[in-house]
Amino acid sequence: RNQKTKNSAEEILNLPYHHSKIPTDSGEKATWFHNLHTQFETDFFTNPKYKEFFDKYDPFYTKDFIYNYVKHKVQLVSSFKWYTNEDETIDENILRTNTEDLLELILHKKLFNLQLLWRAEKITIPEIKTSHDFKIWDNKLFECPFIEEITPGEIEMMKQFLLNTNFSDGTKDFFSGWQDYEKLMEKNKDNDREYMPEWYEYYDGRLGTGTLLLFPDIRGIKEQEYIDIFWKWKHKQPAEPVVPYTGTKVLPGLFANDDSYVNFMEQFEDDYLCDFHHKWYQSKSYKDKDQDWDKVWDAMSELQSASKPIYLEGGYEWHEAIIRAAMKHKNSRLTDNLDDVYDNYRMKRQLNLHTGDDEQNRKISESYEKMQDWILKGRELKGEPRDFNF
Repeated sequence: RNQKTKNSAEEILNLPYHHSKIPTDSGEKATWFHNLHTQFETDFFTNPKYKEFFDKYDPFYTKDFIYNYVKHKVQLVSSFKWYTNEDETIDENILRTNTEDLLELILHKKLFNLQLLWRAEKITIPEIKTSHDFKIWDNKLFECPFIEEITPGEIEMMKQFLLNTNFSDGTKDFFSGWQDYEKLMEKNKDNDREYMPEWYEYYDGRLGTGTLLLFPDIRGIKEQEYIDIFWKWKHKQPAEPVVPYTGTKVLPGLFANDDSYVNFMEQFEDDYLCDFHHKWYQSKSYKDKDQDWDKVWDAMSELQSASKPIYLEGGYEWHEAIIRAAMKHKNSRLTDNLDDVYDNYRMKRQLNLHTGDDEQNRKISESYEKMQDWILKGRELKGEPRDFNF
């Protein structure tokens, strides 16, 4: 960090948001974090020390950056227990991050079930205009206002799913879209939905929500009709003229992402928060790198951290037995961490502290705004109102 001076231990201890000042009572804690969020936000909008920094960027994006950064800053403070333990290893940070991913799995499924109901016109959702909006909200699961809160029963079900002897690690490495209705509903020659995530199937089997898969896609068929009308019309139109560049200087947008956070922190934040962010970023980066490592090597690394004897199952080749043993050990650790992460999720939900990838959400929104325009134009060409009430 390029700070002129390093904060002393006494300065850090006296910070108003130091973890020693966080109340232990749940009600008082919620109020304390709410007030902290307000204080951070007020500081950004009133403190002149940030003006020179923000003046370099397009003001259209600055407010979104501030709102998302403040949430990130409060989240770092609220997650202090994972960043202040000197004995905690990077592996334990990664474990916590992976445990938080399990909450996303639950929310993915809850959102998909809502999509099935919405497509069948069993429900309406004010925030949803087209079926493609589900993909936008899938990138903002923790912020989504119409997904019901994860229940303790769903947490217990996730634990059972992780400890199931037939569980495979594929669900957590799922590469298709969690809300990709067409792909997930596609059947192979054996009449199986081979792209349906294992977690979705387990959830349906336990809660009986598999019947939702039988509902017709009424809404999707209507949307496609309007889109087809639009493109038939579009292909008949003359090509749009190219608008020449005027040479006007355009300020860059300031987006809420890892790079912009680091850049901002190095200039304005104290060592306490910068250290928290560094550890948060480390756990996030190491989790991403896991995807590139050889599975057997990953398994060996996992087993080396075991604090108790681990036994290999019979009936498998040695490499598969090692991977299965490591998977079971890791899932057991995830299960042990799930309650603590769930409590933190509920507090953040109460305070609305969750935030998504702002830049990614913007790109997705721009893409699907075009889709909305196609549908609206299709309705207009058919002689119907330019709205989504169809």
